[in-house]
Amino acid sequence: MSAYSEHSADLDSVYAELGADAPVFTWNSGTWKCLPAGAKFKRLNDVGGYTLSSDLELTATTDQFGGTLPDSEEGISYNGKAYTIVSVTPAPGGHQMRIMADLSSQGL
Repeated sequence: MSAYSEHSADLDSVYAELGADAPVFTWNSGTWKCLPAGAKFKRLNDVGGYTLSSDLELTATTDQFGGTLPDSEEGISYNGKAYTIVSVTPAPGGHQMRIMADLSSQGL
């Protein structure tokens, strides 16, 4: 078992332990379990543009998606706010992924 598959299994254990209280985001008419890393809003313009971070970072296991992962420019919602995906980065081995998203001014 690789470190990535072990981490993915640990995430699944956290989801199971939290049950109905597990954090989720919505995408493609479905609800998906995730582990939020942080959220910030109203990023201020910095020298040269916005800072190189996103408003929201989520980690999710990939098995729950059945092979069709979210992609950049797609909309998601988390905690009642709409976001646009900036990037989706699967970890080596494809067991989990990181989603970076920015607060969207458009609804889903």
